[in-house]
Amino acid sequence: MAKLVNNLLVATHLAVAGEALRLGALAGVAPEALLPVVNAASGRSAATEVNFPRWILSGAFDSGFSAGLMRKDVGLALDLARAVGAELPACSAAAARWARDSLPAAADFNRLPAAILAEG
Repeated sequence: MAKLVNNLLVATHLAVAGEALRLGALAGVAPEALLPVVNAASGRSAATEVNFPRWILSGAFDSGFSAGLMRKDVGLALDLARAVGAELPACSAAAARWARDSLPAAADFNRLPAAILAEG
């Protein structure tokens, strides 16, 4: 249970952080300049404090967790939500992004927020 809840949060945080950082970039502030501000303020999360600097902006993509596993866990979390009657509109929107993503299952899961960030 805890793993599903955690991974649903991580998946949602990564997708939303990618969108927010893309907004900043389109407004003229590079993600590398925006992240320290976000991480010193209330918008921070493990996604912005760890994933973006360590694996996404660095281009390392070697976290050891795959996109396929994240998609599986997100799907299981949404199955659980349906089973207990929980409506999760924000998480469901992020989960839809993970479900429609075309990353190979073996790809590092951090490639999805990187792709979101790169959209223009």
